Amino acid sequence: MVQLFAMDPDSQASYAAEIPEEGYGSSFAWSLPHSPLKELAINFSDYVPWLEEFVGSCDGEAAQLARELSELLGLMQCSSSSLDLWSKQALRDRAIWRVIRRTARLLLKEVGWPTLTPNPSLEELVGNVRDN
Repeated sequence: MVQLFAMDPDSQASYAAEIPEEGYGSSFAWSLPHSPLKELAINFSDYVPWLEEFVGSCDGEAAQLARELSELLGLMQCSSSSLDLWSKQALRDRAIWRVIRRTARLLLKEVGWPTLTPNPSLEELVGNVRDN
């Protein structure tokens, strides 16, 4: 998930073709009730404890960045339903996504992970987070 969040908007849109161009659609990929992008954001906080354990210290910079990223994504979920934050257009235009990308890149750098396209497909990634 962090690698996806770190990608530039064009790469995100290319990797994640199932994200709607605009967030106001009535049907979404895989019969989700919302954009696959929002599904990943909803479940990101579940992975923060694992990441904190992986980096070995809850006081380290990586753990702090993971918590910041989780909080940003959580705050986005609390926004008005009329505010489009979960589309390709939002990835390109919304300032919050620039902050998300910057935080995710810093996190990847801190833990020594590459800033590559995620290895699983978006469908596999969403399926994995929904199973947990």
